[in-house]
Amino acid sequence: SNATTAALCQTAGDFVAALVMQINTFSGQFECCDSCLDIWHRLAFPPYNLSWALFIWILLSLAMISGVFPLAIIGQVLMSCTYCLTSKFSSELVFFYTRGDLKAFMKLQVYVKSSEALAAALANFLGLFLFELNPWLPYVICGCMAFVVSVIYTNIFCGRLSCRDIVVAEEKRLNAGT
Repeated sequence: SNATTAALCQTAGDFVAALVMQINTFSGQFECCDSCLDIWHRLAFPPYNLSWALFIWILLSLAMISGVFPLAIIGQVLMSCTYCLTSKFSSELVFFYTRGDLKAFMKLQVYVKSSEALAAALANFLGLFLFELNPWLPYVICGCMAFVVSVIYTNIFCGRLSCRDIVVAEEKRLNAGT
């Protein structure tokens, strides 16, 4: 019964991710003021969407250790949603930087997915060990790592793009190099 509930929560998170992806797909079709759309575009699209996903992961890690059962369940549901979104966001970013070159895209995707699989294997092994020490420890370490990665990642892109739209900034950078 607990396994069934956990599986339903996991599936619910994947369903929420699918809904969010659809909302993001149609968001450009709504009429709004240009500055609102510009702000939405900068926050919800590459590269900063991955920064937000990492920030959400930190909050979800905190929810898992909150001691409030409903909050922990919501954290578990949304963790699977956030994982689906970060996978999608990283693939979009790789596709953008390979400029549609399928061979380069596939090569980078192999590196990304291999690194992800290696990290997952390491995290599963260490997670069991850390959980035996303290049930909160895996979530605290995961949240701290997500924070460090988020700060580094966001600062790199802010420095590279000067907080401009990624397409405009990269076109300007490429034109300056030619």
